[in-house]
Formats: sequence, structure tokens, C-alpha cells
Amino acid sequence: MIAALLSLLAAFGDDQTEPRDKRVANLLQLTIELPETLTPEDRARSLTTLEADMATIRSCAGAEQLAARYQRERTFAARIVQRSDYPVGWMPPNLHGELVGLPTGHPTKVFGDRTTPRILIACTEPRLLPNGAAPPAP
Repeated sequence: MIAALLSLLAAFGDDQTEPRDKRVANLLQLTIELPETLTPEDRARSLTTLEADMATIRSCAGAEQLAARYQRERTFAARIVQRSDYPVGWMPPNLHGELVGLPTGHPTKVFGDRTTPRILIACTEPRLLPNGAAPPAP
């Protein structure tokens, strides 16, 4: 479901067999698709705009509203993907540390490549599964 996140996980080459953190959270990923034909100056301006806009997000609904605004104004091509009960312990250590250190609803720093910047938001506080079992690998 969060194919881009799974691709990111695979790209980090993490070969762990047990999650570092046995909690799960409902996640939202906002992905922006920038044209490859942008000049370096236009790309820098776009990223500055994105970072400023994304820094104002304080909830998953806020991310959805921003994506809708981008689509409506044709500012950027935006895509939202959500996943319930995602095992946060399977994330790369740097992304995991950043995400669980943020208040619920606040975005991570922008990550991804030059044409598809992304942010990730925990829509719920990370929590243990009811039976305390380790979540399955994503």
C-alpha cells in the first residue's frame, strides 16, 4: 500500500530480522512529483516552497488539505497514501528516529529524490498491538 515507503526501505538495504520497535502507527505519506525538466533554479524555488508549506502541517487532515490545494491550483502533482498499523520498527533508523520524535500529526523533514520529494506523518501515536506481539514485516 505504501509502495514508495517500501521501496525506500529496500533501498536502505536494512537486513534486520526483528523490528527495533514493536509499535505500530497509522501513517500518511505525501509525495510531490516535480517535472524532471525543471531548471536548477526552479527546482530550488519549488523545494523551498514545499518545505515552507510542509512545515505548517500539524495533522494528517492538514496534509490532505495541502495536497488538495496543490491539485486545485495545479501548483504541484501531489499524492497521498495512508497505511493503518504500519510497523514503525521496520523503518530505516534515521526515519524511525525522526518520526517517533515528532508530535503526532507533524511531518518529517522532506526526503526522497530530486523529482519526488516526500514527507511522512504519524496520524496516531505509535502503540503496541493489543496482544503485545511484534508486528509483521511490511
